[in-house]
Amino acid sequence: MKETVERIGFLALLALILLLLLHIGALLTHASAATVATQRNSLGAVISDINPNMYVLGRVVRGSLHECDKEEWCTTVEIVEYKSALLLPPPTMTFCGDEVKPINEATNKGVWVIFTYRRQGTRIYSGIVCHDLVNVISVKEVK
Repeated sequence: MKETVERIGFLALLALILLLLLHIGALLTHASAATVATQRNSLGAVISDINPNMYVLGRVVRGSLHECDKEEWCTTVEIVEYKSALLLPPPTMTFCGDEVKPINEATNKGVWVIFTYRRQGTRIYSGIVCHDLVNVISVKEVK
């Protein structure tokens, strides 16, 4: 009988230690997740690992240059993205400024074009967001 009581006491103590370790582990993981916040460098700018650029590979279907605001121009381009469903309408992208020249140069070199533009919209004109175009590259062959 004494051995049974000692065995139950030992198992209860072991269960309490295991429960305490699980509780401490849960607190540590919660604390580490709660302390992850935006980090600032010495100049006060937020350090981020998110790429500010977006990339689209596709064919230009149609493009237009139009006036968005007083003396402000926007370039709108319809692009059929690579391996997209043909039943869907091509997405329309609007870039801030007159970007006709770099787009024409890239489309004249090849069929496929890679657009690199800023992820976050720069301005809004009549409810339409325009993005800053960073680069346009023509691609000769897509595999």
